[in-house]
Amino acid sequence: GEDYSHPATGLRKVDETVRFCEMREGDRLGHALALGIGPNEWMDRQGQVLLPLDEHLDNLIWLWHYATKLSAQLRNAVDCLPILERRIAKFSAEYNKVLFGSVKSIDPDVLYKAWYLRRNCRFTHRSITNDRARTQKEEIAVPDSEQLRVNKSNFNSSSPEALFIQRHIYIEDHLWQKNKMPMVLVTKKNSNTADDSYVFKLKETLSDSESHDELLLIEAIQDYLLTYYDSLGIIIEVNPTSNLYIARLREHKEHPIFRWCGPDTSLLNEGEKYNRFGLRLGPVRVTINTDDPGIMPTTLRTEFSLLREAAMAQGVGRSEVERWLEELRSYGMEQFQRNHMPVFNY
Repeated sequence: GEDYSHPATGLRKVDETVRFCEMREGDRLGHALALGIGPNEWMDRQGQVLLPLDEHLDNLIWLWHYATKLSAQLRNAVDCLPILERRIAKFSAEYNKVLFGSVKSIDPDVLYKAWYLRRNCRFTHRSITNDRARTQKEEIAVPDSEQLRVNKSNFNSSSPEALFIQRHIYIEDHLWQKNKMPMVLVTKKNSNTADDSYVFKLKETLSDSESHDELLLIEAIQDYLLTYYDSLGIIIEVNPTSNLYIARLREHKEHPIFRWCGPDTSLLNEGEKYNRFGLRLGPVRVTINTDDPGIMPTTLRTEFSLLREAAMAQGVGRSEVERWLEELRSYGMEQFQRNHMPVFNY
């Protein structure tokens, strides 16, 4: 989640890591900037985005799932659901054509279940035969092994299991060399423009567009996941220098740490800048790190200095900044003593 082709891609990858790896108390998410960088601002800055069809459809399905989950408490999610379903119908038909040779669209729930089956290790799944006991390693690597026994007579896109397996066959057997996955050019809709004639188009490329409201939905999902991950005790690892180099930030004051747990906690009050949807319960856990100091020319002292300068550039007073940095230092030392010091003392 440090660099990504689209905000939804980065956010989905973070969620896959948390859910498929069953992260828990004390585990750290490295970088995870997709949990904090504003999607609308990111798209305004990047312009159009070019994605492979399967990645774009994965994003739409993943967003549809969370829009469904948030629809009971967020009007924006309700409004975006039918839009997402129309986009899914269009691009799932193209996806079905690549994998199965059918032009029929695929039900969003089937696609979501097929995506969730990716928590199973395909490499291990291929080695499992149906007539022998599972080892503990196999049970952990392929938790849905019984479910993945697909009836060959029903091997089509209406089955999540068949979709999961056919996707891997497409990759493993190099079918992509003969039947390439189309690319999709995604553009942010301009509400002031009557048509999309201004959009740069590429031959042999599918096109899609997303509205300001759909990008707001991604921002709401960020807030929802931040609260959920924090409730699990997961910690976000912040690497200011690395993040600036890799994540295409212009300056350190743009870093999402100020959204996650900045010095001005009033911005997390309901309806304020960092809690506009009322989904946040407060700041989340972060630690400050250097990433790889052999590659990034920095030290922990430098990283804290960069955050000090960035906070003061936002107008935060020096005493408030120092209090904030001391809290970050203390929490980082606490986590080091708890999770890493035992290794050195072993």
